[in-house]
Amino acid sequence: MAYDESLASRVRALLSSRTGVEEKSLFGGLNFSINGNMVCSINSTGFTLSVGKDNYDRALAMSGLKAKMLGTKPMNGMVVAENAASISDSDLEAWVNMAADVAAAKPKKKKK
Repeated sequence: MAYDESLASRVRALLSSRTGVEEKSLFGGLNFSINGNMVCSINSTGFTLSVGKDNYDRALAMSGLKAKMLGTKPMNGMVVAENAASISDSDLEAWVNMAADVAAAKPKKKKK
């Protein structure tokens, strides 16, 4: 298995009451989106959340999250969990809801 299925199940449960949720296997991982907009991704290297530019500093101030890097540059609006295997239920809920709210507020992406 290329990603943590236990974490995926927990994310699935948190997103179950929302509409427009999609789950896709990508590059050996699992991506969750709402209306085509990324919420989070789980893969062999960890757990990434798209928290948006407005929530970025707030997310970085939360214990357990750090900037997602593209080479040596931080990706504004994207964060990663430092230790995905030991995320508490309350932290996971706060992080996923923050990212899900951002994704749900964006316009629906058109399917190609």
